[in-house]
Amino acid sequence: MKQNGNKYAIFPSQNQFNTGALVQGEYYKPSSDGISVYMDGGEDMDNILKHVEKAGGEIIMPKTYTSKEAAYVGMFLDTEGNKIGLQHM
Repeated sequence: MKQNGNKYAIFPSQNQFNTGALVQGEYYKPSSDGISVYMDGGEDMDNILKHVEKAGGEIIMPKTYTSKEAAYVGMFLDTEGNKIGLQHM
């Protein structure tokens, strides 16, 4: 979707007003500094992480058990240099 010169990729959701999106535009700068966004890693984030390097990204934290509350987390840089976290129980 394009709007006001920006490109949007909207995450699928049952509720159109409570979802997320990736946005590309003139004022958006990819970065590995700043906030970390964690996304649902599914049943096992290894199913996602196994595709990262093949797609040109870089795994910066492999699947790691952190605690019984947070369970497993992992992190990667996408091809533009954005830092993205994954989490699953």
